[in-house]
Amino acid sequence: RNSNKKTIKDTPVTLPRPYAEPAAISPEKDTGNFYTYTDDQGVIHMANDLEKVPSKYRNRMKVTRGGKPRANVTPVVIIGNQVIVPLTVSFHGRSVETRLLLDTGANVTTVNERLATALGVEASDVRSGRATVADGRSVRGYSFTTDSLNVGSRVRHNVRISILPGSGAEGYDGLLGMDFLKHFRYHVDFERGVIDWGV
Repeated sequence: RNSNKKTIKDTPVTLPRPYAEPAAISPEKDTGNFYTYTDDQGVIHMANDLEKVPSKYRNRMKVTRGGKPRANVTPVVIIGNQVIVPLTVSFHGRSVETRLLLDTGANVTTVNERLATALGVEASDVRSGRATVADGRSVRGYSFTTDSLNVGSRVRHNVRISILPGSGAEGYDGLLGMDFLKHFRYHVDFERGVIDWGV
């Protein structure tokens, strides 16, 4: 398969720019800290090891203190009231690490076309339908069934997610909706910059 060009609609879908998968986020240490920094290109990075943070960014990084078992805490990026969640999407044995915006108002999880392309989703893998977006409009979209969605230690299998043109923005590739979140108890700790699954 050509991972840079897939036919998701009736016409080929090509990436507007090379898709750069976010750096892998290693499992958190039980009592370690999380480090968040923004590089010169405006890309947000997270790490659980200070050695992974380039020295030139250390004077402006955010430090989230650890101390809880790693299974109960997932580091996130918080910008104002927005919570950007790192996760792994798997499809047909292929996994891509990405970030989605946590949205309790979204009934379903959505991704943009470039993430679908990175996963190798093709026309034969999707079904068409309509979805209602935040402003109430009904838009045409496509959906496919993932192998799994993983957020930290939390996982759901066979989640059907929608491909919506324009879903996502700078720093994230779509919305993490209630079709995933409703299965777990969680609390967003804005002060520490983590999702606490141990509530």
